[in-house]
Amino acid sequence: MSVINRATERKDIPTERKDITIEQRKHITTERNDITTERKDIATERKDITTERKDISTERKDITTERKDITTERKDITTERKHITTERKDITTERKDITTERKNISTVHKIQDYIIKKLNTTEVNESRLISELLNLLKKYDRDITEFRTNIENIKQHTTDLQTFISMRVEKMSQPNTTPQSVTNSANCKDYELWYKANRHARSNKSRIQEKLKLKKKPCKCSLHKEER
Repeated sequence: MSVINRATERKDIPTERKDITIEQRKHITTERNDITTERKDIATERKDITTERKDISTERKDITTERKDITTERKDITTERKHITTERKDITTERKDITTERKNISTVHKIQDYIIKKLNTTEVNESRLISELLNLLKKYDRDITEFRTNIENIKQHTTDLQTFISMRVEKMSQPNTTPQSVTNSANCKDYELWYKANRHARSNKSRIQEKLKLKKKPCKCSLHKEER
């Protein structure tokens, strides 16, 4: 029963209490109790409404906070997306760099293989050339040794020849032994000077480029020995 209906019923109550019966009083008491109960219910409902309003306000605050959090999260997500995009670009750049480095490394390996082959070929050629040079040096060493031996032999024979010439000079220094007297003498028309060459001198014959000729020719000269 609503409040308006109850108010109408109150107006219908007789003003003269004398005419009110016991049943009517009971009915009025019951209505009063109902009104009191309804008032309590209304007060409780008001409290509940107030509590609900508070809860709604709290929920609104929570929703506002959540919205702020969501906005912040969206910003963070946007920032993270930007970072991810940047990282993707960096990764793409690194991949390109790695690809370029791989190509460079491949080129370096090819160059290295070429250089190694070239070095091996050069090493073989140089080893062959060094071997030839060593053999040539050995030959030169043998030739030098032979030349030294020949020079010593020539020195020895030169000494012998000088001794022979000295002896002949002494002999020619004697009276009537000048070249002019020898050529004018009836006993001897000319002299022959000769010496016997050994095998070392013969071996040097092929090394002498110029020819040595001995000619006899009368001349007016005298041989004498210088005192040193």
